[in-house]
Amino acid sequence: MAELDIKKRSDRVGRYFKKYIDQYIFIALSTSFLSAAGIYDIMKDVPVPITRIDSNAFIQNGELPMLSIAENMTKVMGCDPSFRFNGEYAECLRSLYGEDFVHKLKKDAILFAEDGKFEESCINFRAVLCMEANDKDAMYGYAMALREMYIANKGGEHEYTANFKLESMEIFELLTEEYPEVDLGHYYLGYAYINMGLYKKAEIVWNDFLSVSCDDIKKSEIRERLVQLSAPVDLENGCNSIISGRYDEGLAILTKYRDSAFDKWWPLYYYMGVGYAETGRADNAEKCFKKVLQISPSNVEVMKELVLLYKACSDDEKRNKYEKKIEIIENRKVHS
Repeated sequence: MAELDIKKRSDRVGRYFKKYIDQYIFIALSTSFLSAAGIYDIMKDVPVPITRIDSNAFIQNGELPMLSIAENMTKVMGCDPSFRFNGEYAECLRSLYGEDFVHKLKKDAILFAEDGKFEESCINFRAVLCMEANDKDAMYGYAMALREMYIANKGGEHEYTANFKLESMEIFELLTEEYPEVDLGHYYLGYAYINMGLYKKAEIVWNDFLSVSCDDIKKSEIRERLVQLSAPVDLENGCNSIISGRYDEGLAILTKYRDSAFDKWWPLYYYMGVGYAETGRADNAEKCFKKVLQISPSNVEVMKELVLLYKACSDDEKRNKYEKKIEIIENRKVHS
């Protein structure tokens, strides 16, 4: 199970919010200011974030509104949940505003999402999770905001999309483990798994969705999806059998899908090739691997399998041919 506490999690997406922290300067508040606000014991020697606008206003009229500081601390927590002073910030905010502050953060996060401001929504939900690690609404809202952000980035930077996809999926996983009664957690997690090619996992969580949901429209939708998943789940089982060394079992499953709608799915022939190679059927393995190259001509992994095949049967000419192809492709990647 992944780490539930966002302050302790490996932060895949924090780098994309760093720009907000860079706008702050951190200062220590005076003893008199802290004492007047009733937070001296909490915030003694703890620097707080202020904007340059706050700083200029303080220089001009000596005023530094506590609410402005509170909003800045919230932003820092949401942008960087592992920030050194987040524990003090959270305690300070509770001391000043009570649990109503968490409710306000969630409400604002929802309003941001409704306005399409998903980055701001993410930051607010992350701040809530810094204060309440297992807050159900914040977990769901955060996962959904992440989802909207990677969908909006379709066709954009691959690493950005991958990080937001993985973070969203992991939060949905934590949500369904912590609160299995939340039907939409299972619903969206199933689609996240499909997006990652994890068909068996999608099947499992969608069956969980059917067991807890009262939404007849969505249940009808998911039943149709489960029917469509039958073949992909079977294929995934076949591939996993090959990976686990159960070659004959895997081949029995995978060979059913030759000349089917999955004929252009190169992993089908790759895993069949591995299964044949491992059971001594080199000719069948060679045909499968070459089928992969018809579909995916620059597939280095399958070329390496062919090299091993030709090495085993001492066919140096063909082995050299594919070793040269591998070298060309890998050099091209290095210099691209």
